[in-house]
Amino acid sequence: MRIINIAKCVLTRCEFTAETVYPGDKAPSPEYQHSATHLLFMTAAHESGGFIFRRQRGFGRNTRGGAFGLWQTQVPSLIDNIKYIVQHRELLDRLLLNLPQECINILNMCVAHVGTMEGTSEVLRDTLIFLQQRESDQLACAFARVHYLRQPGLIPSDIYSMAKYAKQYYNTRGGKASTELYLSAYQRQIKKTEEPTYVEISNEAIVRGRTSMLRDELCINGTHTVRGDILGGGAERGTSGE
Repeated sequence: MRIINIAKCVLTRCEFTAETVYPGDKAPSPEYQHSATHLLFMTAAHESGGFIFRRQRGFGRNTRGGAFGLWQTQVPSLIDNIKYIVQHRELLDRLLLNLPQECINILNMCVAHVGTMEGTSEVLRDTLIFLQQRESDQLACAFARVHYLRQPGLIPSDIYSMAKYAKQYYNTRGGKASTELYLSAYQRQIKKTEEPTYVEISNEAIVRGRTSMLRDELCINGTHTVRGDILGGGAERGTSGE
């Protein structure tokens, strides 16, 4: 069986997002894009428990509490992100140009109904369900970048300060995470980006390994099975709600 290096795939998504998601017409410098890339990677590494979970633990698939996607976006932040995108037309145009079609469909729906995406909104329901699927990852990454765009100050360039920034502006003061948890999650996962993109593994090794089954998808220590070249997904429930 062939498995794919999920950390390397997420890093690629973060690089693409850092290059394309910014307000106005002037792209950020390559150095700042690099900082944004690694902040996004760090955020997902911690929030999703190593790129495994797309739903926060303790919340059902069809409920609206908790967090969604590899970047574990919560509903109030999601709505604020969409409002920000609507207010920055150049950003919206770039997203519609660069996102995969499934993500574009969801984003268009959100933009068209941004004023009513609360409570029992069907648009909100469909968006939250989508964010639990692997096809949503590029859009979820874009939402995370927009979340950081809404925060004050520049993204730091060194990793420790970046972890402090993530704790302050993504997890917030009242969250259970810490600077050290963001940092350690980043350090564990960034090492995996140096490993091969694909690895062959025997069925015997899968049986022996630490595995988590969900439908037809299999996660093995931060990597995922693939059918052809299709990236395998994570689980419905997220990590610790940190």
